Formats: sequence, C-alpha cells, structure tokens
Amino acid sequence: KLSPLLVTVLGMAFRRGRAVSKIPFPRFDLTARFILERHQPPLCIHNRERPLRINRLAQTRLQRHQPERSAVMADLNRVKVLIVDDSAMMRNVLQLGLSQDPMIEVIGTASNGEQAWAFVQCCRPDVITLDLHMPKEDGLSFLRRLMPVMPIPVVVISSLTQDGTEASVDAIEAGAVDVIAKPVVSPFSKAAMMAEVCARVTAAATAKPAPGRTRRAANSNWRADSVPQGFRPRSLIAIGASTGGVQALSRILPLFPADSPGIVLVQHMPEGFTNTFANRLNGACAMQVVEAQDGDIVRTGTVLVAPGGARHMQLVAHGNGYRVALVDGDPVAYSRPSVDVMFHSVAKVAGKNAVGA
Repeated sequence: KLSPLLVTVLGMAFRRGRAVSKIPFPRFDLTARFILERHQPPLCIHNRERPLRINRLAQTRLQRHQPERSAVMADLNRVKVLIVDDSAMMRNVLQLGLSQDPMIEVIGTASNGEQAWAFVQCCRPDVITLDLHMPKEDGLSFLRRLMPVMPIPVVVISSLTQDGTEASVDAIEAGAVDVIAKPVVSPFSKAAMMAEVCARVTAAATAKPAPGRTRRAANSNWRADSVPQGFRPRSLIAIGASTGGVQALSRILPLFPADSPGIVLVQHMPEGFTNTFANRLNGACAMQVVEAQDGDIVRTGTVLVAPGGARHMQLVAHGNGYRVALVDGDPVAYSRPSVDVMFHSVAKVAGKNAVGA
C-alpha cells in the first residue's frame, strides 16, 4: 500500500514533469498505470480527494501518450520490404500497391541484383520481392549470393512464361519462400491481385528461408524402404502448404517410399507453376508426382498436386477408394486452390482413413 507521503510525492512529480522528477515519460506512464490498476482502493482509504486528483492526472497522461506509443509500436511491427525489378513501371505498381497495406513499409527499390546487394549491406529488409530476369546480375544469381550469408525471406514475382516458371522453381531451390505471378497492370484486376501480394508478403516475413535441395543427391541418406505394416487399404495422406511450403515439400516428399499411401497435395502457387513444380519433384521422389487432373484416382505411390489458379481440388468417394474433383469456386483467403477446401472434403469423405499435415 502507498503511504500518504508517497502519494504526495507522486502528485508533485506528475504536476512538475520531467524537470523535477527526472523520470522519463515512459516511466510516468508505467507509474500511472500502476496506481490506477493496483493501488486505487488503498489510496481511497487514506484520502478521497488527493487520490482522485492524482488518478485524473495519471489518466490524462496515459491518454495523451497512448497514440504516440501505439504509432511507435505499429511502426516497429510493420514488414519492411525491398522491391527488386528491372521495370520502373512494375516497381511503381508494387510500391503503390504494397504501401496501401498499413502493415507493410517499402524501404527501397532496386533495378538489378547488384543494386539490391548494395542495399541489403546497409539496410536489412524483412522481405525482398524479386524479379528473376534482370540485366547485370539477375535475380537467381542474386538469390544464390544472398542466402548463404543473409537468409532474408524472398518472394519471387515472376512472369507466366515457360522460362519464367522454370526459373521460379530454380529460385525455390535456391531459397525463395514463395512465388507469385506478376500483377496485371489493369484497373479491374490490380486491386484484387495486390491484396493477394500483400497477404503473401506479410506471411513471408515469418518464414525461415534456407537454400532448398530437391535433387536426389542432396537428400538425406535416410529413406524408408517400404511402408510399415498396419495401413488400411483406403489410407491416404493430405498435405496443405502455403508460404515456405515449397521448400518443406522438397525436403520431405523424397523421403517417402514408393509404396506409400496416395497423397493429395495443395500448394498455394499461381496457375502455370504447379506443373513445373510437380515435374521437378517427380525427379527427386521415389513416389510418382503429377499435377492432378479432374477425375484422377488416388493410388498408392502417387502424389496428386492440385493445379494452381483456376479451381479448387476436393476428394470424392470412388468405389472402394477415392478420386479428386476440380471444382469452381471463389478464392478462400486469397487462395485457389485452397488448403481448407481440400481438407474439409478429406475429413468428410475419408475420415479416420486419412492423415493430414
């Protein structure tokens, strides 16, 4: 309990401010909150007038500094982004779009890998958005240079060409945590696409990047020779992944033996990228990895990867087993196909015969 003398001293400190108390303003706030929340009942026992006056002063100071403190905390929590793209127009589109999100702060732009490397030496961003086809030092060379010494989450923003998809998968192997199609410069679609880009960039800030390894020679020496006994004939595995999932899948799928239960997989990737990703995984895995088509049967030893972009993938009963159906639907949490949509169908159709991750 605070004595009347201490209450008087605190009151003088509040009235005279820093010149008398020599206590920084944050300490005032902490002291005021301490009085308000912990010691108000005991103070009222000693004196009704002075505690009320001190509490009003404390409350005023708390209210006065709360906006400043909130602004500082919000600024500290914002995701600092570096944009790397050789197109000035695309840099402007990304900068304007990302700046609309209050949780994102664009701290710089660069037109090639050399400029980006110089920037990160003096100011480390939380996330880098990276184009791959650039003059001087391209995005892939910059990524391979960056990851061993400074593993910053990198989101590749690439074109939907065959060369672009191949290079994007190479970037994932080099350590990028996500890949996004370049936003279309159109007033009708730019807002929706930038909302997705903002969500993916914010999610990338929590990822822990590391150089990817999907080649057989780079995999762990441990690999199960066969599936342990006890699996039901109708068993299946459902896997859902988003930002950072490509690297994780590239590490764990090669460890599955060839006779593993069928796997249905949703990885949030743009349309046109999943086929290249599935082909790359197929070369590293004992199981067969393919991009799913509508009606494909879930078979032992096969991984069905949901195609990106256009439709959701659901599990459907088929005789004594299962097949996949590609269905139309709005994006769920900016994603199509959606992990949630697939998992709901797996739980409904397969129930206890399924394992999800």
